[in-house]
Amino acid sequence: MLLSLQSLSRAEYAQWITEDPVDCEYRVITALVPEGAEDYSTAHRTGIIGQVFRTEESIVATDLHNHPLYDTFDDSIDWELCFPLFRDGVLEGVINLEGAGELILDRGLWADVLHVVEHETKCQSPALPPDSSCHLVNTRQLLIKAIADENQDSIPKLARAIASSGEDTLLVGDYPNLLGGRGPSLAEAVQRGLDVSHCFFGVEKRLDLLATGPNSGDQLRARPNWWHLCEGRYQFVLVQE
Repeated sequence: MLLSLQSLSRAEYAQWITEDPVDCEYRVITALVPEGAEDYSTAHRTGIIGQVFRTEESIVATDLHNHPLYDTFDDSIDWELCFPLFRDGVLEGVINLEGAGELILDRGLWADVLHVVEHETKCQSPALPPDSSCHLVNTRQLLIKAIADENQDSIPKLARAIASSGEDTLLVGDYPNLLGGRGPSLAEAVQRGLDVSHCFFGVEKRLDLLATGPNSGDQLRARPNWWHLCEGRYQFVLVQE
């Protein structure tokens, strides 16, 4: 299927991604990449792929370098087409195509893409939005004052309650018990020279974690661009003061 989609769209990269039922990470099941190019097994949660999983809506970005959701991976890429696949109304995964030059996505090309997808996977995809669609959501930040003798599970419980109501929620702080050994945290990313986007992890359906490591406030102040990667992506962001 990916070969057919790559040929139709003239994409450089083609990926089929699903949400891991255990840790809710976005796993790349199969991918086509240019010879010698870097590949990855888990998609970042703060880019276009993550937004398609959260909103369950297609995104077409014909000018990636000026798109608010673009997570820079290959500077030679100019456009991205990412769309969800549904079976019986349930999200099965996401197809992501990226290429250089100009993408002219007319009705004929989109119909051909849908034909390939439906024939190969028996899945359906929603209508394609215009390139001018915002794709961003309204984000509300909740600052929660921690009490010294308070149960450390109280804030994660609140985050889970909000997520279970259907709101995409981000928990920000030092919660190693939610990571299951995954990393890096913000503290570790600084030492390794990694971007903040590496520190977002899935916890459960509609609930993500920005892992700060110890001394959360200090870590967030040292990386002020962390909020830029939250705003427009999550409906609620819970930060422990």
